[in-house]
Amino acid sequence: MQQINRATMQMLDFQKGVLNSLFDATYKIQLQTEAMTNDVIERYASFAPAGTTAALKGYMEMCKLGRENVKQLMDLNFNNLRSYFEN
Repeated sequence: MQQINRATMQMLDFQKGVLNSLFDATYKIQLQTEAMTNDVIERYASFAPAGTTAALKGYMEMCKLGRENVKQLMDLNFNNLRSYFEN
């Protein structure tokens, strides 16, 4: 049984590593998208309809918040699985 738990822990560690890499890549893409969006907002703010700037900034914040919430949830679930197989 101990070998099964050790193998399961290794699989969990691998999957968590893959997930962390995915979140890092997502974070970098979101940073780049945010920078480009801010650049577009600065250049074309005078041409955009009222409220567009606030809507775009709100959308970027919601994306950021969603990514952080998913990351916290996945970390919590991996820790729960880990504690289950450590016992």
